Amino acid sequence: DINKRKIMLHHSCWRWDELIDKEICNYIIKNTNWDKKEDGSVLSNQGTDKKINSKIRKTDVVFVDRLSIVGCILHNYIIMANKFSNWNFDIDNIEEPQIGRYTTGGHYKFHKDSFAPNNENMQRKLSAVLFLSDNNTELNQFR
Repeated sequence: DINKRKIMLHHSCWRWDELIDKEICNYIIKNTNWDKKEDGSVLSNQGTDKKINSKIRKTDVVFVDRLSIVGCILHNYIIMANKFSNWNFDIDNIEEPQIGRYTTGGHYKFHKDSFAPNNENMQRKLSAVLFLSDNNTELNQFR
């Protein structure tokens, strides 16, 4: 339906400012197990085919359980954004959330975050980012 497409183009992203308090941010930062970090430059993992492009994203990431505090926060906000934006995607699962850490030279540039369905016929429909930074300059660049 053409009207739904116009709405989706109008609301290509949905955002909240300051949605979790500093204590929760500090808890997440303190309790992330960086011994399990991976290269966050991996943008696609379809079976054994990995595409790495550190020009778009360069960071360390730790994957966490969907039922972790980060997973629960993101899941709730994904559902609300889907509803408030009128995207109305059928969402029945979320991927394991990633916690990223940006060190000197690290970055996250605009990119398309969708892929063909995986082996289980699952496909990413929405992506969410939860910034735990006090650096407003970097956050303003993401807007």
